[in-house]
Amino acid sequence: MAASEWMKRQGETNGFVLLDFQVTKHDWNEFYKKNLKGTHEISFPTLDLDGLLRVVSPEDFRKMLFEGIGAARSFGCGLMLVRRI
Repeated sequence: MAASEWMKRQGETNGFVLLDFQVTKHDWNEFYKKNLKGTHEISFPTLDLDGLLRVVSPEDFRKMLFEGIGAARSFGCGLMLVRRI
């Protein structure tokens, strides 16, 4: 599944290892944005994930928590809610 491969790569970069997870929601977002060159369509997928991970680099993980994860951060996506098990 593409989501699991993407999350594995994100973990390598952002200081965590996935132990288990599942996709609980998948949406496709589309809207139009105006800029100096005119109006263009923006589209991207969003996923809600639920699972377990292990932090292997607290510094990298903390940075990811504050800055977000993924390419759609500027649209309010890429935030991670973390709780102790």
